[in-house]
Amino acid sequence: MSNTIPTGMEGLNWQQAQAAADRLHHRKNPPIQPMINGEPLTFPPYEYRPFPAAIYGPWTDETRRVALRQIAGRSGLNLNIQTERDACEEQLPAYDSRLVHDEAERAAWLARGWAEAPGLVTAAQEAIYERISREAAERAYSDRRLSAAAQAEFHAADVANGDDHLVDLPAPKKRGRTKKQTTPHEG
Repeated sequence: MSNTIPTGMEGLNWQQAQAAADRLHHRKNPPIQPMINGEPLTFPPYEYRPFPAAIYGPWTDETRRVALRQIAGRSGLNLNIQTERDACEEQLPAYDSRLVHDEAERAAWLARGWAEAPGLVTAAQEAIYERISREAAERAYSDRRLSAAAQAEFHAADVANGDDHLVDLPAPKKRGRTKKQTTPHEG
């Protein structure tokens, strides 16, 4: 590109002359507007819609396995060969993602430790683990203060639920007969 100033632009510096030349070129060669059935193509103004929205969280073993199989199938790689498996894992995103379609679904996933951005997943997971550890510590503290009979009841409930740590006992079933329901007589 030469630094000579075009004729008729002698009083301008190089940047001003180039800007003027660009404007003239655009006037002489306007962009072709797309047409449909002789009418110019127009687009509606942008309208924000909150849903569907993406939400991000950690991989489960099953979803990670399915995603690796999909990547291997598209790429023609064999997951039994370590180098090809490593190539598939490099293509795998750091976090799983899902689409949520309403506020209730979004709130349910956020309560499980998912986040609205990939960078927030670690913090959301740490908050979940913090909540679980706090509840476990409160349960352990309260267990020490229970009577022997109450400790045995909590232990039995834990064992009945697969030794999962329960924060509280399930509500006991009501025993006895159900109340007889009376209906008004028609007559």
